[in-house]
Amino acid sequence: MASVCACGDYFNVSTDGELCLNPGTMGLRDIVYFTVGANQFRKADYPWLARVRVRVQAAGGGSGGAEPTPES
Repeated sequence: MASVCACGDYFNVSTDGELCLNPGTMGLRDIVYFTVGANQFRKADYPWLARVRVRVQAAGGGSGGAEPTPES
């Protein structure tokens, strides 16, 4: 029987004896863009997911900086 020495920060040995990479330890794996419409993110769709970075852009502020209409 062979033995394996692996850094526990990046790898683990499964109960079946397989050397496995710990999810999310080796940098960016995928970029997912939701750009139009109502989209739903489900972690179950990404079993290897370790981190999420979100950037949201909503509609503008309308006329927030406009001068008021003069009274007549």
